[in-house]
Amino acid sequence: MKVVDITKEIKTLIATIAEGTSDVMQEEQMLLAFVAQQENVVTLTNLAYYYAEEAEDFTKALAYIERAVRQKPSTPQPFIIYSYVLLKLERYDEALPLLEYVYKHAPGQATYYNVAGAYYQNERYLEAARAYELAGVDYAYQAAVAYSKAGDTTKATQLLATIPEDEPLARADVYVLLERYDDALVEMDQALPTYALDTWCFMHLQLAKRVAPERYTALYARYEQLLQAELCEAQQQKVDEWTTEQDIEQAIIQAKQVLAKLAAFEPLAAIMIDEDFANDAMLPCCYYFCPMHDTACDGDKEWASCQTTTIQ
Repeated sequence: MKVVDITKEIKTLIATIAEGTSDVMQEEQMLLAFVAQQENVVTLTNLAYYYAEEAEDFTKALAYIERAVRQKPSTPQPFIIYSYVLLKLERYDEALPLLEYVYKHAPGQATYYNVAGAYYQNERYLEAARAYELAGVDYAYQAAVAYSKAGDTTKATQLLATIPEDEPLARADVYVLLERYDDALVEMDQALPTYALDTWCFMHLQLAKRVAPERYTALYARYEQLLQAELCEAQQQKVDEWTTEQDIEQAIIQAKQVLAKLAAFEPLAAIMIDEDFANDAMLPCCYYFCPMHDTACDGDKEWASCQTTTIQ
C-alpha cells in the first residue's frame, strides 16, 4: 500500500486553469481523478468550484461542496463556495446563515457583497445596505437601492453622489426610488444614445409621460425606430468565429419581443425601477479562482488537516 500526496498536481492544474492554458474537459477529468484518489475537503471544494464557475452546473457543485462540508473543514473557504452555490440556486434563506458565518470568519469584498445580496433577497434591506457599503465604493448603487427600500432616503441620497456619472441607468434607478422623477428623466435622456435597448425604454417612457408629456410621442417614435433598426441589424448578421446561428436567432427573438411589448405599452400611474437590472447588479460573485490553494484561503493548512487516503 502507498500513500499518495497529490497536492503538487492540484496546484499545477490550478495554475494552468488560471493561465487559460488547460482544456475544459481535461480540467473536469483531472479534478474528478483527484477526488477519486483522495477525497477530502480540498479536492471536493476544488471540484465544486469548477462545476460552479467553469461549468455553471450548480446541482453538481452543490453535491460536491456538501460532501466537502460534511468533512468539517478547518478553514472557511468551503463555506464561501457552499454559500455561493446556494445563492446561485436562489436558496437565499439557506445561504444566509452560512454567509453570516463567512462574514464573521473571512471578511472581504466578495463576502460582504454576497451576504448583502442574501439580505436583500430576504428583504432585510438595512442590513443589505450596510454590507454593500462594506464591500466598497464600487457598490454604491446597490447600497443606495437597499437604503431606499429600507426607507433611509438620506443615506440613499448621500450615496447618489458616489455613483459614477457614466452610470446614468443606475443613477436613474435611485432617483425613481426617491421619487425624484425629474432627475431620473435627465439621467435616462443621457443614457439613451449609448445603452443597449432593453426593458429600460419602458421606464424612460413612463418618466416622460409623467414629467414631460409633450415629449412622449416623439420619444416613443424614437424607440420604435431604434428597435426596428436593431431588429434589422440582427437579421443581417452573418455567422463568424464570434457569432453563432443561435446568437443571431436569440438577438432576433429579443428585438421582436421588445418591439411587441412596445406596441402594447400603456403608461401606468406608478413608475417602477427595472428590477431585472437591480437583481443582475446583486448577483452573487466568487472572486476566488483557486479556492483551496489561494494563500489567503489557507489551502495548504486545510490540506494538512485532511486525513490522507491510502491507495491500494
